[in-house]
Amino acid sequence: MALTPEEKRKFLKALEEDEEFRLAVAGAIGLGEVLKELRDLRAQSERWQRRWNRTWKAFLQENNKRWEENERRWLEWYENWRKFLEENSRRWEENERRWQDWYKTWKQFLEENNKRWEENERKWREWYETWKKFLEENNRRWEENEKRWQEWYKTWKEFLEENNKRWEENEKRWRDWHETWKRFLEENNKRWEENERRWLEWYETWKKFLEENSRRWEENEKRWREWYETWRKFLEENNKRWEENEKRRLEWYKTWAEFQEDYRKRWDEANKKFQWLMSALEDIRDALGGGFEYYTARVVEASLKERGVECSVRVNVTLPVDGFKEVDIFCPQPLVVGEVSVAVRTAEEAEGLIEQLRRSVQAAEKLTGSKTYAKVLAVEFASQEAAERLKKLAEEEGALLILGREYPRPY
Repeated sequence: MALTPEEKRKFLKALEEDEEFRLAVAGAIGLGEVLKELRDLRAQSERWQRRWNRTWKAFLQENNKRWEENERRWLEWYENWRKFLEENSRRWEENERRWQDWYKTWKQFLEENNKRWEENERKWREWYETWKKFLEENNRRWEENEKRWQEWYKTWKEFLEENNKRWEENEKRWRDWHETWKRFLEENNKRWEENERRWLEWYETWKKFLEENSRRWEENEKRWREWYETWRKFLEENNKRWEENEKRRLEWYKTWAEFQEDYRKRWDEANKKFQWLMSALEDIRDALGGGFEYYTARVVEASLKERGVECSVRVNVTLPVDGFKEVDIFCPQPLVVGEVSVAVRTAEEAEGLIEQLRRSVQAAEKLTGSKTYAKVLAVEFASQEAAERLKKLAEEEGALLILGREYPRPY
């Protein structure tokens, strides 16, 4: 049976003013079942999200633990390597210092030896000058002797006796010198034998040093080979672990792809149901007050178009941020976020609505990585008290306020 225009007007007015009647009509047309289906879909999606969050969190903890262990091993190896370099440098510095000390001693020996040879040369030259003078003096004396020979021939006999005496004394001195020379030779041979013995001892020590040094280098080579073998095994084991890790990652990726495919199918199915529900609700949204959100979206599009900005504003969008966040008005580019309420009765409800807008803006910015271009706050019915508070809060927040009707007293 068709309603008269007056009955339709009263029916629509009752829907606007009588909340109990409006809910009764919604239940009569089956909207409750639709909302229940939507809630079930949301609950199922949240369970999948929580399960994924737990799996991903466990993977991140295990992965961080392995990288921390890897970092610790690298630090231990680096510390051992640094100590080895310091010890090796210290040994080479000690070796260099010993060489410097030996070179200093060798230099002093050469200087002292040269000094002694120079002294010996100087003494030989002095002796040669003395010898030269002696020869000159001797010739002069022989000349003088010849002269005296002629003069002292008579005393020759006495001279011979005296001369024999002197030669005997000289012979005696030569014998004494010969004994001294013999002792010198014996002592000198003894010293050279001692020197030879010391050289032999030093040679034995040097030979032992070479043997010990060779043994140490062989031991060092052995340790390097053992370390290389350990390092090779480590690389093989590490590669094996990374291959196993890659295998697990591929298996996980396959599982994740299957999950995504199943998840996508479910969302496609849910979206189809949602499209069907939206189509079914288009006929009743104006009567139930839902048309105000679409009205707000058209107003925002027109307002942005006046500024030269094209934007397709969507209504009732669910953002996958920290679970799921529902936003009444949403446009990703440029970023427009808004909240819509049918009725705001008190100043406290106005403050709650502005706080809800802030949370929606935060979620949208986190999802898109962009700054909000415009914030929208739309209210269909508001008391005078709530309207005044909304105007002040919207101005402070920098939001566009779309206000429907004000009434003097709250419900």
